[in-house]
Amino acid sequence: MLNPSRYSRSNLVIIAVIVLCIMAFGIIAGVIALNLRSQGVNLIIVPDDYPSIQAAIEAAHPGDIVQVRAGAYSENITLNK
Repeated sequence: MLNPSRYSRSNLVIIAVIVLCIMAFGIIAGVIALNLRSQGVNLIIVPDDYPSIQAAIEAAHPGDIVQVRAGAYSENITLNK
C-alpha cells in the first residue's frame, strides 16, 4: 500500500483551499447579484444584452451596472447621465 508523503498532503491542502476560495467567491457573487436585483438594479452585459457599450449605456437607468465582457470594442463612448 502506498503511503502518501507529507509533500503530497500539503499539495492536497493547498488545492482544497483554492477550491473552497473559488466556491466562496461564487457564492458571494451570487448573493451580491441577488441583492442588487432585489434593489431594482439591473445588470446589463455587453454584448449579451446590447451589441455595443454605447447602446448599453444609453439603455441603463441610474444605479444600473454595465458589465463589458472581454473583447475588442472599436467605438467612442459618450457618457452624459
